[in-house]
Formats: sequence, C-alpha cells, structure tokens
Amino acid sequence: MKIHRSGVKRLHHPLVGDLALPYEAMDLPADPGLRLNFYSPEPDSPEREALGLLASWAAAGTVVPSRDH
Repeated sequence: MKIHRSGVKRLHHPLVGDLALPYEAMDLPADPGLRLNFYSPEPDSPEREALGLLASWAAAGTVVPSRDH
C-alpha cells in the first residue's frame, strides 16, 4: 500500500457541493500507525468560501436543511 504525504482530496458535501482540498500528512511518532492530515484550501478559492460558510453555520448553531428535502 502506497501512503501519500501530500495531495488533493476530492469529496462531495451535500450542502456546498464538490470540494478539492489540498492536504499534507504528518506521522505521529508517539503513536505508530497514526497520522494527522491537514487540509488547507487555497486563499480566495471556492473551497475556502464553502468551508467558511459551513464554519459560520456551525458557530451560529444554524440548522440547515439538506437539499434532499
């Protein structure tokens, strides 16, 4: 199995759509086999805007209906 230390993770969020998030991975020496992945969208990107929107909803405790209803 090949382990990637950096790249772009693509995913689909039901409310904000498709996201392409650059990431870096860091092994945790104190816990072999565990790793932290850091996702950081580019400044002024649609991903940054989408994550900011989700964060604002979470901070405000906003209940957002899904697109399916």
